[in-house]
Amino acid sequence: MKRRYLKLNSHILDVGSGSGELLHILKRGGFNFLQGIDPYLTKDIFYESGVKVYKKEFQEVDKKFDFIMFHHSFEHMNNPLDVFKHIFTCLNDNGIALIRIPVADSFSYRKYRENWVNLDPPRHFFLHTEKSIEILASQSGLRLIETFRDANQFQFYGSELYLKNISLESYNKGDYPNFFTKNQLRKFRAEAKRLNKINQGDWASFYLQKK
Repeated sequence: MKRRYLKLNSHILDVGSGSGELLHILKRGGFNFLQGIDPYLTKDIFYESGVKVYKKEFQEVDKKFDFIMFHHSFEHMNNPLDVFKHIFTCLNDNGIALIRIPVADSFSYRKYRENWVNLDPPRHFFLHTEKSIEILASQSGLRLIETFRDANQFQFYGSELYLKNISLESYNKGDYPNFFTKNQLRKFRAEAKRLNKINQGDWASFYLQKK
């Protein structure tokens, strides 16, 4: 998330915010107008700091914001064009939307295919690319103003686990503590950085604005 697109008085909406962890970080950074939504909450949450998180679908949002962000939540939505059109509705005229998602126009998708860890069916509904985001933007009155890749080593170690039919849950619980050496993990991190530089990382951030 690039600071130049934000001001301390920006009205910010985090879509798929969970309990609001990122919003709390922004609050500590001096931002004051912070709201989150997540349909999977049990109820609305109102923090003493002023951060508010509502149990709500994005399509239910009826206010305008200066910055709307989807940090790995957009791929969980089954109506991408409707979401983009609602982004247009909810953005102030000079507002910015940030969408961070896994992308299929990447080295890891081509290498691992059905074992690509960020495929993640059935939770991920669509496989997006830079081209698909451009098309959605053009059909909804938005334009893509900046893109960059921000993937990490997860694309490699997660996919390698799937190749061996090992679940992430088992690995994260510590069932396979020596499956990867420190040197392997170090190489995964270095390769992730290299791929990001050549626009081939498997996570991307897309910044959008009204035309």
